[in-house]
Amino acid sequence: MKKIKLFSLFFILFLIAGCFGNDKEENDLMELDNIKDGDRVTITGRVSSYTEGNLFFTLVDGTNPYEDSYTIFIDGDEPIVDGDYVRVSGIWLEDNNALDTEDFKVLSEEEKRAYFKQRFVYLETEIKDYPDNITHTCETPKFTLKINNEGKEKISHQQLHDENFEYAFYYFIKDEPHRMNADFEDYEKVFEEISDNHVGHSGNRGFVKFSDIAPNNSREVEYWAGGRIVPGEMGTAGMPNIFEHYSVGKIEISFGWALKNNFDPIFLFESEPVEINLLSTTCEMN
Repeated sequence: MKKIKLFSLFFILFLIAGCFGNDKEENDLMELDNIKDGDRVTITGRVSSYTEGNLFFTLVDGTNPYEDSYTIFIDGDEPIVDGDYVRVSGIWLEDNNALDTEDFKVLSEEEKRAYFKQRFVYLETEIKDYPDNITHTCETPKFTLKINNEGKEKISHQQLHDENFEYAFYYFIKDEPHRMNADFEDYEKVFEEISDNHVGHSGNRGFVKFSDIAPNNSREVEYWAGGRIVPGEMGTAGMPNIFEHYSVGKIEISFGWALKNNFDPIFLFESEPVEINLLSTTCEMN
């Protein structure tokens, strides 16, 4: 009797394996190049190119909006919002290069952060020191930023000024983002022409040169926010700082890390803001 029961148990397990063993394994988001028609797939990414009422949208999972995008078919009752980060699961349709959605989830802030750390060069920034007052718009405000590398790739000072690097730092004033520093075609040549250790371009705007920041490491870095008094043939001349277009008084500023995305940055992180008092909009020259 025991042998019959044992045989029956194995037979039931065999039937279960036969019924469910033909299902395709769910693919990890990092292995989408290997998927086949009919596979069950999970993709995480940013909602792009959605028009209300459509039964599909584009999901971007990566740094290239053309190569890393997927068509996602939906039922129409999902809460689709452009720019949101979502996780979708369903059946892969190879002929359409698309996913037929069965499960849809909008990521929480914590889930977004985990996704960014896995998928991108991901830096978080904390403002450690900053000027309380700025005397005039040709003064050079200096910020000390703590940069935490929460991603999987090392980051260098040179990358921040490389025109081919896909990421950049930005500052926010009145919720408007601006590039913190410019790109260089020849990074080494620029530094050969500079006597100080900072990035001397665009009115003295850039990061003081720093050593590489490895994953799970941090470094305090100085950022010079423009402004410089320089000698000229007629005396001195002033180059404004990043506050040149703003009124006297309190100004809130924060710093962000983003994908450049062809001049339409996609922000992965923004620091807590600080408040600075601009005393004069006149460039005071000595």
